[in-house]
Amino acid sequence: MTKKQLLYEQNIRRSLAEIYSHMCDNLLGFLDDDGEFIDTESLTHEQQDNIEAVRALEEEWVLDPAIRHEMSLLRFSDDD
Repeated sequence: MTKKQLLYEQNIRRSLAEIYSHMCDNLLGFLDDDGEFIDTESLTHEQQDNIEAVRALEEEWVLDPAIRHEMSLLRFSDDD
């Protein structure tokens, strides 16, 4: 692996860790730690926007829809 490739890989790893932290701590910080599913009926507009932002980030970083569904931070009561 070249120096450039190693630096690129390190930056991708750092970026993914930062994005994950942002999604969990900031965008989805309103969710209960023990809550298994998201109750869409009680969400504010800001919370709905945050969920859409997480969906968009997951779609960009996890291209395969089946894998994305399995590893998503978001779980709704009507999910399979």
